[in-house]
Amino acid sequence: MGQAMKQAFTTAFTVVCSIMISACASTPQAAPSAPESRPGKVLQRYATLPKLSIGSYNPTRGGFESLRGSGETGLKKHLSLFFPGTTYHFTGFLSKTFFQSINVFLIGVAFSDTTPIKPLGATEQANLVNFAKGGGTVIIFADNTDFQTADDSLLSPFGVSSTGKLTGSQTAAFVNTPNPIMNGPAGKAAQIDSYYPGWLSSLGSSTAVADLNANGEPVVSYLPAGALGSSSGAVVFFSDSSLMVDGIRTNNDRIAIFNALALTK
Repeated sequence: MGQAMKQAFTTAFTVVCSIMISACASTPQAAPSAPESRPGKVLQRYATLPKLSIGSYNPTRGGFESLRGSGETGLKKHLSLFFPGTTYHFTGFLSKTFFQSINVFLIGVAFSDTTPIKPLGATEQANLVNFAKGGGTVIIFADNTDFQTADDSLLSPFGVSSTGKLTGSQTAAFVNTPNPIMNGPAGKAAQIDSYYPGWLSSLGSSTAVADLNANGEPVVSYLPAGALGSSSGAVVFFSDSSLMVDGIRTNNDRIAIFNALALTK
């Protein structure tokens, strides 16, 4: 290679490197994930958020929707950021003693993609209802008819039932607005985003807050605090447990779930 050619090559190489360095330096870095959009500004409208002590089944009983499982790592991370000081407690059986250690019980019905968790027995059902009547918050993620036995065991103690199965991604519009699931400390959700959901076929005394756009059936309902007695806590029913799962849950879903959790006394 001649001297002139070497010099030209060196100059060109230097220019290219300078451009690449400049471009890298000016490229904005991706922002770290956050639980919701600008939670700090939203929270200014609220005096305090509850300190959550969340109970859930362990993986042996709850499968991949146990909050101890890897499929909810992102959910727990966001929860800890949004609700500082959140603690978790796990069990394979819903005893009176277990409920004394928590103020929220959160459960999904899917043990795996196609298998429901073992249905609650009569003692577990009674203890769950008494927990809610005593002021505890209950958040139930039911699902489509593939998980009917688990759905029934969790919903029926509260006079609610589910049915049906829609395929693929489905959206639901909020109804009976304003409602505290759509709009609360976590912000305002635009809709509920679901995946192969069922729907709530009987609401009991609960109030629908979101209906599926595909068929108009309710996909989320709730019992406000005081509905089961003067000291009772809120109970929220979702008819799609995939909202719990990282990679499926959307920002809209996180807002709705966190607003539900914020109903905790």
